[in-house]
This record gives sequence, structure tokens and C-alpha cells, in this order.
Amino acid sequence: MTTPKDATKQQLPLESNGYLYCRKCQGYYRLQDGESKDDFVSCECGWELEFIESLPTQSSDHYSGLDELDDTEEIEQLLTLLKSKSAKRKAIIKNLSKHIHIQEELLNEIKEERWTVWDVLNERNLQADIKNQKRLLDDISDNEDRLMSIVREQRTKAYESEKLTFTGFLKTPLFIILVVIVVVVVLLFLFI
Repeated sequence: MTTPKDATKQQLPLESNGYLYCRKCQGYYRLQDGESKDDFVSCECGWELEFIESLPTQSSDHYSGLDELDDTEEIEQLLTLLKSKSAKRKAIIKNLSKHIHIQEELLNEIKEERWTVWDVLNERNLQADIKNQKRLLDDISDNEDRLMSIVREQRTKAYESEKLTFTGFLKTPLFIILVVIVVVVVLLFLFI
């Protein structure tokens, strides 16, 4: 396939069997003897080929119409791309403008000597210290809660084991006393 750039380097043949022309890449192929347009399916770029009798020239309406179509498509693609990027840029600029506004206020306060640079740094350090202390207090509170639940569990276990030991202790002498009473009663019945 020959493109329009290649055509300026070559001389166009005077006699031909026609040409297959691609509107997308603007390439063309001169049909050889024995070839027909049905022998070819599509251009190398994948676009559909069109049969024409002669090649379009720069002054030809057909060729300039193709240029206008391609230029229009290209412009539309560029516009779409620019519009999509424009929305992203607007969001970024809006976000940056907020930060710039805040920084300008701070710089104005520093200029008016209401703040010094050291005050700003101290305030930021103070805020960081407060956050760290809060995090530390939260950790301490969580650890205290865990410790209290462990203490409660240990107290419950100790109470239950004490209760079982005391009950076991009571059961053993009670059982012995009961056995002694039963033996005494049985002996009394035997001797009476």
C-alpha cells in the first residue's frame, strides 16, 4: 500500500486498472493485471478499501473532502481529550487554591506580626503532641480495661475454687460424723 507521502516521491502511472483507496490512512494500491477489488478485503490499517478509477489530487474535491473529514475527526478527538483533562485540572486547581488561600492568610498574619514563624511551628508541634498524648491515653485506657477483666476472671476462679474447697472440707467431716452416727445407731439397735 502506498501512502500520500510516498506518492510525491513516485510518478503516478498513466494507465491503470483502478486503485483501492483507504480513507483512514489515505493509502492506495494500484490494481495489477488480473486483480480485482474483490481480491482484497481491507487495508493494512484494518479500514475498508474503496475502489476508485483514478487517484485523487490535491485540488480534487474528493481528496480535500477526505482531508476535511480526517481533520474534523482529529479535532473532535482532541477536544474530547482536552475536555476530560480540563475537568481533572479544574479539580486540582480548586484544591490547590484552597491551600493557597489558607497559606496566604497565615503569611498575612505573620507579616502583621501577630504570629511568628516559631509560633506556627510551636502550634504544629503542640497539635502533634496532643495527638500523641491522646493516642497514649487511649492505649492506657484499653490496657486498664483488659487488666480489670483479667482481675475479675481471676477473682471468680478464686471464689469458685475456695467455695469448692470449703464445701469439700465440710462434706468430708460431715460424712464422717454421719457414718459415726449411723454406726452408733446400728450398734444401739443391735444391743437393744
